[in-house]
Amino acid sequence: MTACYYCENGEALRSLMIHITDVENASVYLYRDQTHRGKCIVVYRTAHKTEWYQLTKEEQELPFDKLSERMSGHLKSDKNWTEMEQVLTDTKAMAKTKAPVLQEGSGYGALKNREHLLENKRPISEHLDFGEVRGAQKIWADFLESGSLAEPDAQCPPPDFMISPVYFSRLKETIHTTNKDNWYAHYQLGIFYLRNKHYEKARKAFETSNRAKENAWAYHGLAALYTLTKDAKKAVPEMVRGILLQLENLSYLKEGFRILATNRGYEDLIQLYGECSENLRADGRLCLYYIQALYETGHVQEAYELLNAGGGICVDDIREGDGSSSDLWEKMHNKLYGTKGEVPYQLDFIAAK
Repeated sequence: MTACYYCENGEALRSLMIHITDVENASVYLYRDQTHRGKCIVVYRTAHKTEWYQLTKEEQELPFDKLSERMSGHLKSDKNWTEMEQVLTDTKAMAKTKAPVLQEGSGYGALKNREHLLENKRPISEHLDFGEVRGAQKIWADFLESGSLAEPDAQCPPPDFMISPVYFSRLKETIHTTNKDNWYAHYQLGIFYLRNKHYEKARKAFETSNRAKENAWAYHGLAALYTLTKDAKKAVPEMVRGILLQLENLSYLKEGFRILATNRGYEDLIQLYGECSENLRADGRLCLYYIQALYETGHVQEAYELLNAGGGICVDDIREGDGSSSDLWEKMHNKLYGTKGEVPYQLDFIAAK
């Protein structure tokens, strides 16, 4: 049996708990850490037990009502108990008085309180001040109240996404009236449908968003949808259309190239990489996707040289355990030289193999 400080009844136990009382064949201890006020433990003295079913019938019939009375009486007779009760009494008025705000909570807390207000629910906190909704949060707060969702610039990334069902319901209520021609409302509705795996409804929402105003975000939604449904022939052209609208957006390009590579749209990836600015082509992640595309389309020597340039390509956002660069190097090296070879240090992010 491993050491048990209850059975040993020594300093280890006393450092964590205070012995309160004994009853029948058990002892009661109060935790010194009273994060959870009144937390205590009942320890059987007959033998070391770890599970309830190990107790005898007599042990299981320990009179807990009697134990509770004895425990409560001991606590209430302790001077610390009366002192704590007096502190609560003395500070009651102060505790219920609004204090100066030194730091407001997140505006998302204020937005959640707006949701609760419309649903006739209590605030998420009765005493914390979350200030007012602002910026992107205000777009959604105004939408909840008016039913009209403000349309941001379609060239800019969507500011915020919501997951609460209340927004989903509000979008469905207003999509054929107030927001009928609103590209952003249809796009956000498509995101909700996509998240809920209602793929046909998501497709219609994204396509309606693009008809209202062509935008890269709806194209990305369609590409993601077709990727999830294993329809590469449709995913690739949708992603290409989106990328052509965001050729200067590095974040969008990384995501777009990832989807193209996932769906084996390598020819399109190579062409789009060539249309990017020189500065963006220097990005390690985009360059790695380009190298992968070269390899997959038969340009193995060119891809191998690019991957090894300068001791190995530097991908800033690669993480430990990511084998994308090392796996690609091993495949190309084996293809060219017929041997496995040792992956260059700069390309190897696998801790152990």
